[in-house]
Amino acid sequence: MLAYSLCSGSSGNSYFIRGDASSILIDAGRSARYITSALCDCGSGMGEISAVFVTHNHSDHISALPVLCRQYAFDIFCTPGSADALLGVGIPESRIRRILPGNRIAVGDFSVC
Repeated sequence: MLAYSLCSGSSGNSYFIRGDASSILIDAGRSARYITSALCDCGSGMGEISAVFVTHNHSDHISALPVLCRQYAFDIFCTPGSADALLGVGIPESRIRRILPGNRIAVGDFSVC
């Protein structure tokens, strides 16, 4: 497994984690262009992302999601409160997977808690 910080700070947060057979993002808080470019710099692309996990719904953690959702197929995992906020910025309900804190979620190579 490899982990990359694509961006971290008040201007945006996103982390890319690559497993043997799948990859995930944790947050997508810069522009879609920035995220896709940063993934390219890591030798990857959004097409390889199986899921995006949202830590919370501040703009510096979710701002790229509306555009990325229109362009790529992946599920978004977040708490019910964050899910409500994502619906408010145009993320389709069908893309959102609500999770409860402390529950373990299996996605590809990953078990996320």
